Amino acid sequence: MSEQPNVMGALKAEKTGEGSNKSFEEIIREDSSRQGQNPEQVFKKIAGIKKQNPQTKTIQIGSTVFLVTQVAPKTVEAHIFTSEPPKVIAQRYVSLVNMLKSQGMSKGYTYSDQPGFKKIAEMTGLPVKVTQTVKLIGEEIKPVYMFELDF
Repeated sequence: MSEQPNVMGALKAEKTGEGSNKSFEEIIREDSSRQGQNPEQVFKKIAGIKKQNPQTKTIQIGSTVFLVTQVAPKTVEAHIFTSEPPKVIAQRYVSLVNMLKSQGMSKGYTYSDQPGFKKIAEMTGLPVKVTQTVKLIGEEIKPVYMFELDF
């Protein structure tokens, strides 16, 4: 039997920049529910990822939480949980990129199966390279947009 990760211990979020009246738990719970996912399963998955890779951090900027994992030297993979509108999400990504750059990172990527995410990438004004690929999401292989950025 595998050891269960400490969910709440693993979910401490670093807060930076603008504050929010929502906790990172509320943001993740709301975003997961809105996407039709079970929030408790999402929390367990995040805790498992953090246990497996101590380089994974949860960073809250306003009412947006990023799950950021260093996957190679100077390279991160980021995922987002948010309750903010697209224009603000774009600003949050710019803040995250600036923070990661100041910490010595030089490349980042994320992926999404939501076509609207492409518009958010454009709104950042950053030189984001967008490609299409497939990823295992949940238990399904789905077509996704891959967003890559050198910074």
